[in-house]
Formats: sequence, C-alpha cells, structure tokens
Amino acid sequence: MVIDGELRPGIGQEFPVTNPATGEMIGTARDATVGEIKEACEVAREAWQYWAFDHTPIQVKEQVFQNTWEALNRNRYPIAWDMAEECGKTIEECDWDVQEAMDTYRHYMGEISRVHGRSDQTQLKNKKRETIRMPYGVVACAMPFNFPLGIFSWKTGGAIAGGNAIVIKDAEQTPFSAEWATQLFLESLEKELSHNSKQFKRVRGILNLIHGRGNEGDKTGARLAQLNLYDLFVFTGGIETGKKIGEVCGKNLKPFHPELGGHAGVVMLSEYVERRGLEKAVGEVIRGALGTNAQRCVTARRGFVEKAIFWDTVKVHMEMARAWKIGDPRDPVTKFGPLIEESAVQKCEQVVEELAQTGYYPVIGGYRLCPETVTRAKEHGFTFDADDFKKGGRLAKGNFFVPTVYVN
Repeated sequence: MVIDGELRPGIGQEFPVTNPATGEMIGTARDATVGEIKEACEVAREAWQYWAFDHTPIQVKEQVFQNTWEALNRNRYPIAWDMAEECGKTIEECDWDVQEAMDTYRHYMGEISRVHGRSDQTQLKNKKRETIRMPYGVVACAMPFNFPLGIFSWKTGGAIAGGNAIVIKDAEQTPFSAEWATQLFLESLEKELSHNSKQFKRVRGILNLIHGRGNEGDKTGARLAQLNLYDLFVFTGGIETGKKIGEVCGKNLKPFHPELGGHAGVVMLSEYVERRGLEKAVGEVIRGALGTNAQRCVTARRGFVEKAIFWDTVKVHMEMARAWKIGDPRDPVTKFGPLIEESAVQKCEQVVEELAQTGYYPVIGGYRLCPETVTRAKEHGFTFDADDFKKGGRLAKGNFFVPTVYVN
C-alpha cells in the first residue's frame, strides 16, 4: 500500500494475486486494517489543507500532472505487461489503458486553472450572487479490475486537479497497476517540489492507495465506507455493491458518485449494412461484445437485428467470434483472454445451464476452454493453440470461456 507517500506491505490478512491466464500466483497483497484506513484518511485530510487553495501554486500542480504524463509514457510497456499478467486483458488493450491514463492526466492538467466560479443577478435590487467552487476535501474511491489504470486516472485526476485528496481502494485482483500509478504520481510530485522538502512532506498524502478484498463482512471496501472519514465516495463496480455503499453514504449524508454495471444493446439497421457492409457492422458489435474479454459495464451484450438481415448477421457474427484468437494475453496476436477469476467462469456456466433448463441453447460456445474441451472447441472452429490448453499446457489452468452466441 502507499500511505503518506510511503510504500508499505501492510499488516492485515494476506491474500494471493493470481494470473488468470495460467492460474499461477504472481504475488500477494494484504487487506488494509481499520487502523491503516484511518491513517490514510487522516493524512489525506492533512495534505488536503496544503494542496488546496493558495498553499500549492497552480503552476506547481500543472507541472506535477505533466510529470505524471511523462512518467507513464516512459514506463508504459512494463506497466502494460504487469497489467496483462494480473487482469488478463490483451497486451494491446493494456497499452491502451496506459494511454487512457496519460490522456486523462493531460486533460485535467488543463482543468486545474479552469475551476471557475460564476456571478449572477438575483431577484433583489442591486444584489449579485457569487458562486465559488470549493474542493470536497477527502475523496474515497473504490474501483474494479477491468481498467486498472484508466479508471484509476478517472477517479484521481479530476479530484486532485480540483484540490481534493484521495484514498483509493483498488480491486483485489489488480493491485500492481494501481501501485505503479500511485508511485509515479508521487515521484512526479516530489520531483516538482525537490527544492521544498517541507512542502512535499505536507502534500505527499494527497494520494493514498490501500489494498483489500471486496465489500463482504469486514473487508476493506466496507470498512472504508463505514468509517465515514471522507467527504465524497466515488465508486465504479457492481450494482449490489453500489447499493450497499449508497446506503452507508445516505445514512451519513455524504455525497456518492456511483458508476454501476449495465450492459449495452446494439440495434443493427439494414440501411447501415447497405452503406458500410455486413462485416463492418458485425465487427463493431463483436468488438463491443468481446473487447476487454467481455468484462466491462458497456459490453454489447445484446444485438437487435432487422429480420431481413438477421440470419446473415448471425452467420458473420459466428465466423468472427470463432476467429478471435484465444490465448495468453501477453501474446500480441491474442484477441480474447481469460476471465478474471474462477468464479466468473462458474457464473457463465450457471447462465448456460439456466438457459438450457428453459429450452435455450447457444449456437456456438457455452463452455470453458480447458483440457477436457480442447477437441470440442477445435471441432467447433474456435481459434487457439491446442497445446496451450491440453493437460500440462501453460494455459490449461486458466479461466478461459469460449465466445458464446445465442439467438432469439
């Protein structure tokens, strides 16, 4: 974890971090204790007093963001490699994730000097109303695994630019990417304040990173919400978890910004197909459906197709889904990697089973890719290196589920 600018191993319960493509443990992290969460919130509040308002000049803040952009750019490939190993996204998408963080920090560098207030007329004679934008103070954040750097930058970039301090809990599956980002930001801060060590010590607590598992029982996410040592809670994740955090924030009269799950639907019109071609149209749907290994809140989960082009669309959809190379996400030719953990595979299997009980069966897919299904998957036309998934293969214990298509 990173608390008050210091890298710490933590003293809470240890848990494993695994590579979802191989099933191998690649490291460990620890659940933040109540004491560690309190300390992170307290140093954040102290640092906020010196980061906001006139204590830290705008030019310094802008240069810190510029330094962070440069640091991410210098380290983009090792960051992307580590990200692919811990979250299972393809190396190409992980590089995009780093780029998104760079773009986000560059954007908010420009917003630092544009935190404008406003002046308005009122209903009273010779009276004006002045509005000044003020920071919240301490912003608590919790994020999912699927965009370990992109969502990290959304949560931290705007808030820090606006004069706030941060306590962020990363996803338990992806602690290394968040550590990369936190360390690089604080190194950028120290670089800009190298001439003023006293000021650096005052503000180094504006960004604190805690690790820990989800929202169940007394785990880290629940502790962070319940301690009520923040002024705003920002969350990206599942609906049920969002409800629980919202309930806590509501009881404490604290503002809550949730970005919750909800998959997208795509409407495919024959007019578009006539203009752009069927492969172009289906390609858009496939990228929306299978991108990020089909694990994002804007995944194109449903397609609505005009009757005249329906079966042609299904045919091309199946061909493209089969053509996406399944494999090690660190291999540049891989298009579709593993699901994040075993429980995600089990959820997919459960959905397939429940649909079968009501008479619905997939036209392709519907099973995990493992030693027992290698032959079946090859016969069904999926693209992968069979040796990787046979017994003893390097991906045989990974969390892979083949692309799956239902109709009607």
